[in-house]
Amino acid sequence: MNPAKLFLFVALLVAAIFSNSNAQVMDLGQDFETNAVVQLEYAIDGTIWGITSSSLERMPTVAGVFAVRSTDRGLSWDTSSITQNWWRWGSDIAPLDANTAYAITLRMDTTELYHTTNGGKSWKLLGLDDVHVDRIVTINFFSPTHGIILGSVGRTIERKWVISRTKDGGKTWETSIPLLPEPPIEMLAERNDRCQEMFGGTMFIGMSHGRILYTQDSGASWKFIKTGHTGSVNTIMALPDGTTLAVHTMDNGSNHAVATHNLENWIVDRLPRGTPPLHGARSLRNGTFITIPNALTKTTAVIITGNLQKAIPVSTDPLYSVLHFSPTQILCGTELLMGKGLTLYQLPE
Repeated sequence: MNPAKLFLFVALLVAAIFSNSNAQVMDLGQDFETNAVVQLEYAIDGTIWGITSSSLERMPTVAGVFAVRSTDRGLSWDTSSITQNWWRWGSDIAPLDANTAYAITLRMDTTELYHTTNGGKSWKLLGLDDVHVDRIVTINFFSPTHGIILGSVGRTIERKWVISRTKDGGKTWETSIPLLPEPPIEMLAERNDRCQEMFGGTMFIGMSHGRILYTQDSGASWKFIKTGHTGSVNTIMALPDGTTLAVHTMDNGSNHAVATHNLENWIVDRLPRGTPPLHGARSLRNGTFITIPNALTKTTAVIITGNLQKAIPVSTDPLYSVLHFSPTQILCGTELLMGKGLTLYQLPE
């Protein structure tokens, strides 16, 4: 073999071994090449749930939308069919426990809300009139009883935002913000939980025109926060020192980070070199956080240190979600190929 080609082969082999040496692939028993696990969530009891969507931009899922679930900390997994209808995208999943979860599927310009009470053995399509929303964007639960749905009512040109709230685990819903008088062009910055931060009864939701929707009482009342900066708020993080970090994504794709201790006086806080365009993040140990990867937007998984001084790449593999699995590991969604579906990564030191 030509020495130059031999050197290149060895270099590529070493790189491949290095890049995968800290990864453990989990087989979900599925094989749909245009599907991927795009979101992973913990239920309140520690059960892990996920939802699939298309791994190809602007393409629907093949053979419908699936949920994945583990009740034993990832040792084993089961899958269930939320809907077998094509031309659907899995949009959001909100698990309460091992048996109960809500899921949103996107169908062209409309949405559908599903509910299971038997661990995914069957999923029931719920009427949107029952939750007082025409088009659901995201669903979250603060506790087994208290949860919220953010969505809109009316045609796009005259759309009004509304937040519905449940106090009985989803049996009944009432509007906590009826017909929010906002410009029709403003919307949630990212699908599902990517532009949200939630802890206890507090929740921040990033909006597409630079504002943050905020509650401290499990969704009973809301107000808008203005940071004084423009750009879509695609990432919000509550750091351990009490700082709230909001990252505005500008029209040119660059990040503009601002931070505050009191939600009123925001100062610019630069992100380190090597930070990709952000589409959400999750808190990790010691005040660090990790960016949520998305193979469609070419956003990789990168750890940002708590002092915002260093960006540490986790993997360049095509990933779609991230969940803090253990103090030293993260769980990521991948394409649903036979023998794949989820990948467990060891965090860099």
